[in-house]
Order: sequence, then structure tokens, then C-alpha cells
Amino acid sequence: MTLEQESGDGSTNYQAARDVNSVIADQHAGDHAHQQQFRAATQNFYETHNHQIDGQDAREYLLRLFHDNFPNLHADAMAAALACAEDMAVEIVVELVKLDPALLSNLRKPRVQAALVSAQRSYAETGDPDTRTGDVNLGRVLARLVSQLAAEKTGGLGDIVMRQAIEIAPKITRRQLNALSVVTLFVGISWQSHETISLIASDLVGIFSPYFGQIPTDFLEYSYMSASGVGSYIFGPDVFDQVREKNANAMRKHFSLDIVPREIPQELRDSLIEHVPGTTEVWRVREDVGKALNSKLPGLTFKTRQTAAKFVQAHLMTSEELHVAIAAESAPLAEFLHQLDSTKALWLTPNAIGFLLAKEELSLRFPDAPFVTSLADDLKQRFAT
Repeated sequence: MTLEQESGDGSTNYQAARDVNSVIADQHAGDHAHQQQFRAATQNFYETHNHQIDGQDAREYLLRLFHDNFPNLHADAMAAALACAEDMAVEIVVELVKLDPALLSNLRKPRVQAALVSAQRSYAETGDPDTRTGDVNLGRVLARLVSQLAAEKTGGLGDIVMRQAIEIAPKITRRQLNALSVVTLFVGISWQSHETISLIASDLVGIFSPYFGQIPTDFLEYSYMSASGVGSYIFGPDVFDQVREKNANAMRKHFSLDIVPREIPQELRDSLIEHVPGTTEVWRVREDVGKALNSKLPGLTFKTRQTAAKFVQAHLMTSEELHVAIAAESAPLAEFLHQLDSTKALWLTPNAIGFLLAKEELSLRFPDAPFVTSLADDLKQRFAT
């Protein structure tokens, strides 16, 4: 495959033309923050497939495109920029081949080249003259977006959202990109419900530990993220309330039968409480306790209902009690959740661009994870318009 184009005078013109637990076990992919690992992995794939896809043509084409559109800089700065351009060129070839080698020909399309030039420039600007390396995470996200853009139909929603994401990604920090992923995991993924605080903490540590100490510490950053175009920042849920709602069974406190108020009649009592499985003397409120409180039992007075409701409320764990219980299991997790809560992170509601960027960050951190695949499939379906 040759990507050269002929200009009017006949000269060659290179113009701008899973189960959560399995995820935890496989998290060795990490955050792709090591430049040598990044280069070695992409170069190995590139060399393995080069003979099949004319990858050298594509690589040289992308580098020439960079040369033609990036300003001339002083020697050290230009060397760093060119090193970043080389990395991105190889990464884009790799990502396109993974999708479909035939997509390499789409690099000739104006809209793809325009997005590519923007991505190349953004990544090159992160280059360090001393190490000749750039922000690898940003580079990989941009390369994946450009590659997927090449597969989208012109003018479709996916095309428009991806081009916007390529422009916006360099305008948010690494911590802010991490925050998009964390918010997406909290509000966009179905969690497995657990019966104990210990299991809840174990799962949350497994999912979120890579983000401990790696998210914004000021609510103003989330406000900025909204202004950057990745979502809206308005009133939203409490973090610990979210954990409580997703694990309602574990929020039911245990108690002995003798503390149940005498004013609650036996008929209502039977529909309010149950034995803790495996015990005969330990009780808890039923999972469907709300239905019991709203039942129309004959002779049930307002005062009795009020007494029952107060008893139930007293035996469901509050957000504050949950925080203390989680801290007993994992202090770093409790601190992380508190940080999310104090900065009102869940007030950020990602839009299509935010979800797309989160999907790319999660795909790099948790490759082939079922919840990432589910998110990707959902976005693909929504963008197919």
C-alpha cells in the first residue's frame, strides 16, 4: 500500500491529504507509564506485522505529515518532538492493524489527517528535551482515538465525538483523566453486591487502588473539567450513599430479638425482620423492608408505622458508619473515598466525550476486562447514528 499523493506538477506530495475479580488478577498491564515498555511493545508488534501490511509506508507517511505541519523548533526541542512523532506513528499503525489492516488506506482522508495532525502536535508538545519522551498515556489515548476515527463513517456521531475527544484530551491532566474513569466506574458499571463490609472493601481496593493518590484533590478541578467539555458538574450523589445503595444487604445491622419495640405487632414484625442466615439468635431487617412499612395491615396506626420506621432506620448502616467500617478494613480506601466525597467528584456527569476518554483510559489499564468491553459496546451502539 502506498500513501503518496501526486501534486499538480507531477511531483510526489506528502500533503495533509470481566468479572471484577479476574480483572484484579490481570491488572499487570498497569498504567503504561513507562516509555521503554511502550516503545518495545509497539515496535515488536510493528515488526511482526510489517511484512503483511506495508507498515513502513504508513509509518513514513505519518512522519512526513508531522514534518509538514509542525513548526520548526530549536534542535533539542525538535529532537524531542520528532521522537514523540515516531512513537505515535508506530502506535497508530499498531492500533489500525489490530482493528483492520485495510484501514491504513483511510489515513489519506482529510478528516483523519486533520485529527492526526492535531494528535501528533499535542503529543509532541509534551516531549522532554532531556529524555526525548512524552506523556505516554496521552500518546496512547490519542493514537487509539485516531485509529478508531479511521474506522468511523464521515459525519456520523462517532466521527464527531472522536474528533472532539482528540482536541479535548490534551486539555485535561492525567489526574483528571483518571477521575473520569473513576466516576464512570461508580455510575456506569453494575457492581456485584456483597453481604459483608470486608468483601465490599476487597472489591473496591481491587478496582480503585491504581487511582489512590492519583485523582484531583480540589473541587475546582472538576469544575474545570466541566468547562473543558467532558461533562457537566452539578448536584450529584454522595460517594458513600452510592456504595450503600449498591450493597444494600451489607448495610443491615445485626441485633437480638429483645430490642425490637413491643409496640410493633407480631404480624408487622414478621415482615420487617429475619434471621441472619446460619443463626437462630441473630436478626436483621429484611431486604424488602420498605414494602412492609408501606403495607396496609389492618389496625396498623400511624404511630406504630413511625415506631417501625425509626427502628428500621436505626438498624441500617449510615454513610458515616460505613466510612468507619471501611477504614477498619482499608485506611487507604477510606481516604480515597473521602477524597472523592470531599471534592464532590460524583457531581461530575460525563458526556459522550467524557465516557469515550474514560473508556480509552480504562481499556489501557484493564485490557479485555468485561466491564470495559461492555462500556465500549454501549458507546459503539450509541454512536452508530
